[in-house]
Amino acid sequence: MQQKSQKAQSTKQSKKRKSTSKKTPIGLGDTVEQLIPTPIKKAVQAIAGEDCGCAERKKRLNSKFSYVNLFSEEDKKLWEDVLKPQMYDGAQWGVGTQGIVQDLYERTFRFRFKKTKCGACVMDRMRKLEAVYEASCES
Repeated sequence: MQQKSQKAQSTKQSKKRKSTSKKTPIGLGDTVEQLIPTPIKKAVQAIAGEDCGCAERKKRLNSKFSYVNLFSEEDKKLWEDVLKPQMYDGAQWGVGTQGIVQDLYERTFRFRFKKTKCGACVMDRMRKLEAVYEASCES
């Protein structure tokens, strides 16, 4: 009987989930970059050299056709002074801090979320805001 159960276990295939940890696109430039397969990118770089103009084109498309509102100077300062220091130091996310995150997230993504005690949910929103901050600094 053990042989049958071992054989039955070995024939079962385990289902593994594919990792989909792609960066959230900020604008059309990020979307185009995600759609172009890696071999084509490498071929263009081989022909045109390291500076093929893709980075500049991506930046232009992101700024002209943005999916989100980029940070204003006030929002950048708020991110740098208040939110970013709390992001990785393990601080407790109080109601006041969540209110700041909620307001900034709503201005940026045009979406209002409910406040939560879920640390993973808050960190996910913070990572999205961090990506917008970085895009705002580049433009």
